Amino acid sequence: MVIDFYRPRFYDKAVDDLPDGSFYIRQSNKKHLDYNMQINDNKYWQYHRDNGVTFIGVKEPGKTHIYFKIQTTEGALSISDILNQAYLRENFKDVTVVGGV
Repeated sequence: MVIDFYRPRFYDKAVDDLPDGSFYIRQSNKKHLDYNMQINDNKYWQYHRDNGVTFIGVKEPGKTHIYFKIQTTEGALSISDILNQAYLRENFKDVTVVGGV
């Protein structure tokens, strides 16, 4: 099968059962945040949901064409950043981190 990135992806119910990623949190307390993150980095766009984490659709204003992009690295960074920010906000209420992804 030839994959056409310019055509909306085929809907397959089985894709809904495939997670975009997962966290395994070994330890989380005031002194440590120790976790392992895994993300669906499959190169075929049919294995990704259009949810803005590992796969995103972008529509140019005034046009009907939607450009789809697999963004596994960006998705991993974004989700990891969200977890790290939540940890800092919860455990260090008097600290403000300026920066991020």
